[in-house]
Amino acid sequence: MRNGTKALTRQAALKEIKEAAVAAGLASPERVSPHVLRHAFATHMHSGGTDLRVLQELLGHAGIETAQVYTHLDTSRLHHMVRDLHPLNAQEISDR
Repeated sequence: MRNGTKALTRQAALKEIKEAAVAAGLASPERVSPHVLRHAFATHMHSGGTDLRVLQELLGHAGIETAQVYTHLDTSRLHHMVRDLHPLNAQEISDR
């Protein structure tokens, strides 16, 4: 309930999210939505080391397969691992 009077509708929530995006100075507030926030949350949680099963539970996914989409998103982490762990040195990799 909002202010003890009415329930928050999805339309009102979306309006508040967009207003917050404008206030934050986002370049494209029209691209902000609850789905985008959910996706960003999951991506950041996974890239921060959250176990995929925990992420699945937090998102309410029925199967692990649905949550696995977040394992394919953080290419920067993969790039850093290759740079740091590959037998070739970092200079050879960055020159490509």
